Amino acid sequence: LENYEQSIADHTKAIELNPANPGYYEERAWAFSASGRDEEARADYTKASKLKSDYASAYYNFGNTLFDLGKYEEAIANYTKAIDLKPRDFYYYDRGNALSDLGKYKEAIADYTNAIALDPKNSDYYYDRGNAWFDLERYQDAIADYTDAIELDPTNPDYYNDRGREWCHLENYEQSIADHTKAIELNPANPGYYEERAWAFSASGRDEEARTDYTKASKLKSDYASAYYNFGNTLLDLSKYEEAIDNYTKAIGLKPTDFYYYDRGNALSDLGKYKEAIADYTNAIELNPKDSDYYYDRGNAWFDLERYQDAIADYTNAIALNPKDSDYYYDRGNAWFDLKRYQDAIADYTNAIELNPKDSDYYYDRGNAWFDLKRYQDAIADYTKAIELDPDFTDADYNRRMALSF
Repeated sequence: LENYEQSIADHTKAIELNPANPGYYEERAWAFSASGRDEEARADYTKASKLKSDYASAYYNFGNTLFDLGKYEEAIANYTKAIDLKPRDFYYYDRGNALSDLGKYKEAIADYTNAIALDPKNSDYYYDRGNAWFDLERYQDAIADYTDAIELDPTNPDYYNDRGREWCHLENYEQSIADHTKAIELNPANPGYYEERAWAFSASGRDEEARTDYTKASKLKSDYASAYYNFGNTLLDLSKYEEAIDNYTKAIGLKPTDFYYYDRGNALSDLGKYKEAIADYTNAIELNPKDSDYYYDRGNAWFDLERYQDAIADYTNAIALNPKDSDYYYDRGNAWFDLKRYQDAIADYTNAIELNPKDSDYYYDRGNAWFDLKRYQDAIADYTKAIELDPDFTDADYNRRMALSF
């Protein structure tokens, strides 16, 4: 109920009645930490560990509390102290989970590996290391770990489902379908398993079976519109744009939702039907005016129609909602460039570069703007940088040689 003060009061009373019970201190510590009183939480965990003569567990338990509150860096610091005092498998494992939640997958893998070395019979350790390999797009390594997890616990449907996902990434669709089918056998009430198998069916050309799975998933979720929408997304990913549009249209007919319109707009745009795409993006914006991508992609459609001022207006709205996306500035810069507003284009390309200095296109197009302003030395510098980032950038090399001739 998040009434932390009352919780603390009750735990304090329990401690008064029995000050030798370490569990009471641990419970109060959680309430302290949840209410932002971390030092008092730390003191309670330390007291509990003294009662248990186990100081490492104080750091470990405090780490768990911080982890549950999303304070991953602080959790890691406490897990590390626990490991220094007593290297235990689950200390490494939980530190690995915290590292993984921070996107530090290589470090997480090292911790999962240490956990496995200390306890090679825990299937979750292999499973979560597999998840980290997946996040690094190391699909074969992920499959190996999921397979080990399955050998240790062949009754866990998640292990099969996630291995099936990896097979799909490797385009081994039959093996993917087999794993998803096993997951469904173990837990036929999970709609996600049907959705995963549906993707594999569709990727292998078995669209009717995919449609059946999406329908089953939506029945389980009591949401039929999502069956058409999810099937539309799968078809879009497979570049089956007309079929995707048909399914998005059915979803919209059942439940007009902003992202249904948005994704139908994307499919229409991929077919070059920009006016129809703009209508869908506009509907999406009316339903949800706070999503920057809706303005951005409508801006792209205006751009493709050479309606540059309209494109600039939408890019500007996207930037106002999310000023940290470099592509928004870059594409607005392209619109300024096509209007021959080169100084404005340069300003936007510069903003894009500041946000993402590793994209060669940003330097190349800023170089083009400098070139058209006859600022050839500036153009040469940008073309040179583009080539440094992408040595095979032939257009940048050609334009650089052109600028050097002036």
